[in-house]
Amino acid sequence: MAQPYDSLFDSLLNMTALVHIPVKLFTIYVVLRHTPHPMRYSSYFMLNTLLWNFLGNLVLSLMHPYPMYPALCLRFEGVLSALSFADNEIFAHGMFLLLFICILNCVLAQACLVTYRYLIFKWMHYLRPYRSLSVIALIHGGAMITTLIFYYRLMVLKSDYPLQSELPEDTRFLFCFKPFGPEKQLAAYGFLAVVLGSISSSFLFGLLLLRSIRKEEGKMEKLKLENHKKILWTIIVVSVVPVCFGALPLVLAIYTLVYTHAPFAAPTFKICVVIVGNHGTMLAVVLILSLKSYREAARGIFRMVVCFGKVTGVAPNALFVRSTK
Repeated sequence: MAQPYDSLFDSLLNMTALVHIPVKLFTIYVVLRHTPHPMRYSSYFMLNTLLWNFLGNLVLSLMHPYPMYPALCLRFEGVLSALSFADNEIFAHGMFLLLFICILNCVLAQACLVTYRYLIFKWMHYLRPYRSLSVIALIHGGAMITTLIFYYRLMVLKSDYPLQSELPEDTRFLFCFKPFGPEKQLAAYGFLAVVLGSISSSFLFGLLLLRSIRKEEGKMEKLKLENHKKILWTIIVVSVVPVCFGALPLVLAIYTLVYTHAPFAAPTFKICVVIVGNHGTMLAVVLILSLKSYREAARGIFRMVVCFGKVTGVAPNALFVRSTK
């Protein structure tokens, strides 16, 4: 891709970093402090998704992955590229591995949210929160170990890259993967299976939960049933953003990594990275807007900030006079 587009890509990722940090921190605070009691345990699963997304965006703000197709290599730019010690293949692989783990666990966290709501509805008296959180910890731990194994098998040093003619002349901040072989196929199709499996399980358990709620109409206490309905529709609304702006661009990005010679593979990868980088901010905004308690909390905080700005900016002497009476 031409240099101007590279500059645009870099600028978009820098803007993403500036926006996502305050928005995510604000959303995490609102969820922690203003979640209604019936959604308290479900909010932990929402926070799980937000935290993995926040960590992934934090890594992305430090390193911007540029595809060097047709070679199966990436060059990282961004804040870390200004540091001399960062021009190290092992360091680059470590940062990209951390980014990949965050993305994978973010996908799994979203699927666990819907599954948990179905299980808590069906077996409310038997399912204990600490057991659920332990299972989630095991899932994330297993995902990290599996990703580490696959990544180690897939990575290759620049000096050992089998298609040296495809490498660019400037190999600074470059890190590569095996361009062919079973490791590449297993890693790509394994990741796609996790993404598509998570979407399918969310859809399946969402339908099962809706069906179970309808079955309980007239049997369960009305207020409790309404709470379950409200939580379900909130989850459905906040799940649209990860699927449309998270999972689909991820699938396209993985496609370009598998087929690096495909037309427009490099610009497609960059566009997908920008969309995925911004989907967490959209998720945070949608989450705030989806619940009345969150909306009211956000409105109250903004009103307090505006009032504080007016007091400190317009009448500084009033505070002093009042304090001396």
